[in-house]
Amino acid sequence: MPPGRAEQIGLRRRPAAEAGTDPDEALRGWLRSYAKAHPRWGYRRAYLAARAEGWVVNHKKVQRLWRAEGLRVPVRRRRKRVGSSTAAASIAAAAPNTPEFAHAAGCGAWERR
Repeated sequence: MPPGRAEQIGLRRRPAAEAGTDPDEALRGWLRSYAKAHPRWGYRRAYLAARAEGWVVNHKKVQRLWRAEGLRVPVRRRRKRVGSSTAAASIAAAAPNTPEFAHAAGCGAWERR
């Protein structure tokens, strides 16, 4: 294969990964500072805030960088309820597997003839 124009004048083509510069480094730093300022907010709100501040960025890129930086929102623990309920006590059945209304009404519909 014949050499390209870059090789003819003594330049070597380098992939962007080999160049050593990260084009998203500024956005990564912004995301880290945003996550520190708002620990309960995730990448979706970070994306909206980035757009509001003037970053021209895709939501998929924000999600990818958020995950690559190891940023996480802590899972909220459910509160354990203590004490009894404020609801009124329910009527207990007179016997297992018998409807309550037949005993309460005394209509005789459930009685044996």
